[in-house]
Amino acid sequence: IRNKILKLEAKAERNREVYVFSSRKLMVGNIDLVTEGKVSFSQEADIDMKIRGTRIPIPSVMEYFPQLAGEIPRGIKYDGQSDVLLNITGRLGKTSMPHLEASYRIEKGSVQFEKTQDRISGIILRGTYSNGRSNRGETSVLQIEELSATYNQSTITGTMRLADFTDPNLECKLKSNIDLGDAARFISGDRLELSGKAAADLTVSAEDLREFGFTRKDFGNLSYKGSIRFENVSLMKGNQRTVDKVTANIDVDRYLNIKEISGVVCNNTVSIKGRIDNWTDYLIEGKGSLWADLSMYGGDFRMDTLIYCLGIMEDEQESSGEKGQDGNFVLKLRFWFDHFGYGKLEAENLRGALNYQSGMLNIRRAEGNTMGGYASAGASIQISEDQSMNIRTRMEFSGIDIREMFRTFDNFSQEFIQERHLKGKASGNIDFYGEFDRDLHIDYNTLLADAELTIEDGELIDFEPMEDLSSFIDMDELRHIRFSRLQNEIFIRDGKVIIPQMNISSSALNLSLSGDHAFNNYYNYKIKLSLSEILANKFRTGKKKEDEIGYIEEEPQGRTNIYLSVTGTPDDIKVSYDRKAALGSLRRKMTDEKISLKRLMTEEFRGNEDSLKGSDTTGDNGPGFSIDWNDRGKPAGEGDTIKNWKKESFILEFEEDTIVKGGKRK
Repeated sequence: IRNKILKLEAKAERNREVYVFSSRKLMVGNIDLVTEGKVSFSQEADIDMKIRGTRIPIPSVMEYFPQLAGEIPRGIKYDGQSDVLLNITGRLGKTSMPHLEASYRIEKGSVQFEKTQDRISGIILRGTYSNGRSNRGETSVLQIEELSATYNQSTITGTMRLADFTDPNLECKLKSNIDLGDAARFISGDRLELSGKAAADLTVSAEDLREFGFTRKDFGNLSYKGSIRFENVSLMKGNQRTVDKVTANIDVDRYLNIKEISGVVCNNTVSIKGRIDNWTDYLIEGKGSLWADLSMYGGDFRMDTLIYCLGIMEDEQESSGEKGQDGNFVLKLRFWFDHFGYGKLEAENLRGALNYQSGMLNIRRAEGNTMGGYASAGASIQISEDQSMNIRTRMEFSGIDIREMFRTFDNFSQEFIQERHLKGKASGNIDFYGEFDRDLHIDYNTLLADAELTIEDGELIDFEPMEDLSSFIDMDELRHIRFSRLQNEIFIRDGKVIIPQMNISSSALNLSLSGDHAFNNYYNYKIKLSLSEILANKFRTGKKKEDEIGYIEEEPQGRTNIYLSVTGTPDDIKVSYDRKAALGSLRRKMTDEKISLKRLMTEEFRGNEDSLKGSDTTGDNGPGFSIDWNDRGKPAGEGDTIKNWKKESFILEFEEDTIVKGGKRK
């Protein structure tokens, strides 16, 4: 107490060494007190006195605690009145301190926040103070035996015990019933509409408060234990209700034990259990990493709405000028959804596990029933600060309805072959890499893929490029082609779908096909047709003059083949007889592309393991245009039309001969 005016109206009587004091009034600054008691003197003073104060204004008391007052943030006003009774007994000297016992009570207390005009009222505080059996700081105890306060519809009650003033330790017990609409005012002002109830029963403790200064760091160093329960929580931003009817039961300790959180989040009904670590550093101090190990179940879960909600929350954060700590969030999640949807993708019994840290999402496993079959996948998704993404994934699938797959993925953003053209069941695996913007639009120049596909019981229906082979094959056969099994490995690179040689055995024809198809819908296919099928009348009947089927060559293996080139766009398709040199060059190109892409995909997905062995099925094993006779010196389809043919090798090249739409030559 420095530089305060002291006013005293008192009476003192002396009886030998005993002084008896009584006062009608004692004023220290603005505080009115009443004193009574006696003091006796020998070598030390022996005191037995009482000091009483009633209805003392709280602001006047705070003047005598400058360190405490300095820790209270600016813009906060406090009010109320207090009663104090202090008993002083014992000796006071150079080596001794009298015993102190005090009781206090604060009534009609309030705290007002000038900026928002919010007011916490009805504050009642009742407690005691003692300097203990040794009359020293080490044995001193300050207790709050009753604490209560009200803010609108929210209440808080509690007790506190602060012991040992040289090395302070604290235990505070709090119970609260909070209306979340009241709490939202402190969290986000008017930006979010929050409703629901929160009930907390917490014990807050600390063993070393010597440096406590009412900062976020200081509160982060406290220990918390107890439970929190939320009921009927709803959160709305604008017209979008992101959280609805959520209940939660959480145990609080060094970690948060989530017994259960259930409700509707972004229109998805979910139930979450698990554990969150390091929550005090992250949520209270705003530092460190938040670690979450959770399990989530959803009946009907749509990723579309979740992404939309996250976008809303992100926009809200940006508009408020706040910066999140996503880079310090570490998540381990196991999930199970009865039904999962994203865009046109629908899956049943989807289950799996994922990890997230510092903008990197790793889906360790995801599997379920989708598109009429079964699929499992793993992926890594790297998310940049601008929310663009690099996605690497490995998918295995079986029994997938290929028509449904094309429909689900919007025909893979191309118009050449559509869902209406296809039927069948697909199995295989796909390695994929691509770069996407924040709206999930892919940069096709970055797309890499390696797909090993098998299609069972397939059908090709009204596919226009096949109909352009009508100069060779009966039109009815081409409109609806059926095949029992089709197997190949397909690559995507440099904006092209690359198809190495594959053999197609169908109801209309048997052929081998290879080529590439650019994303701008320009394609270049090389087709090998079996001449024996021409002779078996699977090809067009009509003129079969020797000059028309003369684009052939005998192969040593006894096969008879014709080679065609199909190039152009869906609006300008050209079919022409190919040259041996062109076919050989294409084969070598396809082999090089396949090996190169295989190596690149291997480095992307499987490290340095050698996955190329036995993968080359497109080698140059013979001349480009040939007729191969069987062992009896005749083609596989015997007939009168070939009785006079000789077993001689020959090559005919008609590079300039081209057949355009309508079957006309030019």
